[in-house]
Amino acid sequence: MAHLSLVRLQRSQPVSSAVPGGRNVGKLPTMEEYDIKPPQLQKPRPPPRPPPPPPLHHHPSIPLPTPTDLARRKPSFPSLDDCKAKFTAPPKDKSLYFTGLKARKDVNKAKKYAEDHGLVHVSQSYPAQFTDPGQYDGSAEERRTFQENFSRLYAEGTTGDAYLMLDDGKSPAADSIFQTVEFPAMRDGAKVTKILQFPFSDPPDDPTTVTKRFWPDDEGAAAPGNGP
Repeated sequence: MAHLSLVRLQRSQPVSSAVPGGRNVGKLPTMEEYDIKPPQLQKPRPPPRPPPPPPLHHHPSIPLPTPTDLARRKPSFPSLDDCKAKFTAPPKDKSLYFTGLKARKDVNKAKKYAEDHGLVHVSQSYPAQFTDPGQYDGSAEERRTFQENFSRLYAEGTTGDAYLMLDDGKSPAADSIFQTVEFPAMRDGAKVTKILQFPFSDPPDDPTTVTKRFWPDDEGAAAPGNGP
């Protein structure tokens, strides 16, 4: 009977956490009480992008241009529409032409004469540096086409009397811009009254005093060697 009472007493006692040796350590802490967070799974990194394919017809031995190289490239020669958008017609009786000048210093001298004597040269009918072919990139044919385009617009916009800077005894070269483009445009445009000529080597102090005609001559014909 006593044995049964002891069993009942043991069963009625609460179960506690204990370690070997009989020492009661109480309730074990949970993960939340220790502020232990489960490990976070990292998202996998995307694979690196493959390099862009080389341009078509690119040879592996030729290095590709860098952004700096591309920035240094000159623009292409302006088109005829570009020239028309930039063109301003010269005032009446003020257009100066020159031909046969090969050296840069001679061209600059002719331009300065026009600027100092109330005349206008072709470059002044466009924004600064627009007609300078050195700032563009292209073939010799594209360069010539560009020069013909802006020169033709200048000649077609010339009205009244025009002036030609050309030494006595010389004629425009057969393949010059003046002979192939500018003079035909003035002659056939019915806007130019006459073209007066004075020498590059000894220009007059007052261009309005010039009386020598390049076109038409006294009989109303084209100047010798400068017909159609």
